[in-house]
Amino acid sequence: MKRVLAFAILAALGTAAWAGDGDLVFSSKGLGMLPVGTRFHALEVILRQKLPDNFLVSPECTILTTKQVEPLGLSVMLEGGVVTRLSVEYTANGPSPIKTAEGIGLGASEDEVKAAYGDKLRVRPNRYDPTWHYLVVDAPDKKSAVIFETNGQKVTSMRAGDYPSVGYTEGCR
Repeated sequence: MKRVLAFAILAALGTAAWAGDGDLVFSSKGLGMLPVGTRFHALEVILRQKLPDNFLVSPECTILTTKQVEPLGLSVMLEGGVVTRLSVEYTANGPSPIKTAEGIGLGASEDEVKAAYGDKLRVRPNRYDPTWHYLVVDAPDKKSAVIFETNGQKVTSMRAGDYPSVGYTEGCR
């Protein structure tokens, strides 16, 4: 079922370069064929789409999405023309199909995240509402992370990438 869903989504997106079970697996290192550290022009190859140079609105930091990745609720943050963070949010059709290897995605309960990650997980209060939380799972080297944002009950968004970018509350500083 997972393979059929991934294939159907990727076929609909026209992104034949992403065609395996692991391609919608979200980690601190990226998403399948879209790793953190990808340069702008390599991103065009991965997405099989020429991106206008005006996507690099600011040489310091830009957040972009394309018609290909928007149905996945995915946005890409580039700093200095390099992917430093990926974010996943709800789409117009509901939660994104993107999940971690542990099966955690949008809509998962805080208890499910805690059970999946155990003592690897740090819980921080949300910057704007202390009843909401950031559930942080650092990579073993502590240079990158996956951060699940919750409304105190369920995961409402998630982001992955290198520090300090992954820790920015608002995306680009």
